[in-house]
Amino acid sequence: MKSIKTGIAIPINLAKEFEKIMKALGYTSRSKAIRDAIQFFITIHKWSSTTGEVAGAILTLYDHEEPGVEEKLTDIQHEYLDIIASTMHVHLTENLCMQIIAIRGEVSKVKALYQGIVGIKGVKYVQPALFSVHISPE
Repeated sequence: MKSIKTGIAIPINLAKEFEKIMKALGYTSRSKAIRDAIQFFITIHKWSSTTGEVAGAILTLYDHEEPGVEEKLTDIQHEYLDIIASTMHVHLTENLCMQIIAIRGEVSKVKALYQGIVGIKGVKYVQPALFSVHISPE
């Protein structure tokens, strides 16, 4: 397989955390760890460049002390009632909450919901866990 050599600039604290996790997982090559991280990123976000129907969940971590964050999360969910099957709210710490949004719908609508959540101030992390509804039998 052909490769390209590239350089990136990342914050020092991010690089240190990456090195720490890389070593804890047994990686001896930073290049291999970065390739695997890129492959993982592609795998979890591939749904966003497809068409058709997907199902799964969007996991959201947010700071409920951030003014307006809960109202904005509720408002955006009300815009997508046709694709949201259920939600679950979990209190993690004094400030942090996790919300799991179970969804099923067209990729374009799921992508719009995802992008809307990512853009809310106070949302710390958004992780999609989605799969195609039309899985071919093995």
